Amino acid sequence: MKKLLTLSLILLCSKFAVAQYYDRDYKAFKIDFSAGYSMIAKDSGAKAGAVFAIEPKFSPTDAYAIGVRIEAAMMAHGVGIDGLNGSAVTQANTSVLLTGDYYFNGLNSMIRPFIGTGFGIFSEATVTLKDSYGYMKDVPASNKFAFMLRGGFEVGHFRTGVEYNMTNSINNINSNYLSIKIGWAIGGGFFDKITGKTY
Repeated sequence: MKKLLTLSLILLCSKFAVAQYYDRDYKAFKIDFSAGYSMIAKDSGAKAGAVFAIEPKFSPTDAYAIGVRIEAAMMAHGVGIDGLNGSAVTQANTSVLLTGDYYFNGLNSMIRPFIGTGFGIFSEATVTLKDSYGYMKDVPASNKFAFMLRGGFEVGHFRTGVEYNMTNSINNINSNYLSIKIGWAIGGGFFDKITGKTY
């Protein structure tokens, strides 16, 4: 009886694995590498910078993906100190977010538009402020809760999108930023059920 039960479980698991294998159009695991342009939102004196990110992902189905985004964004604020006009220079700001994406039906199997969101921790580096008289003031580093919205599309392993990162302001400095990124994925390619090859 025990052997029969064990054999039945093995057959059931095998059937489930085969079904999952043939029901999917894309591989479940991938890692996205991306880079692009970033800009502080609603800050006329801010200077644009660069953004770099890595994001390992798992797709329980072809329509959804969950991941962890690790990102560094380098930008300069344009702010004032105690009502005076000034400038700001900042080091790289980093974030670690839990993310989720939803994929729409594309024009074909290789084009996949998506929308996504994420939440986690945003770490703002020390900001050095300089007013119009040349006086310097340091705003200490801080960790804040961050929320992100994004949209874009994938073509094969190529990915591009726009992301808006929302954080709570500190010391009257707005840290919300917009980024436009392009990237490349390792893994997660289109799976040809007939040939068994991944593209």
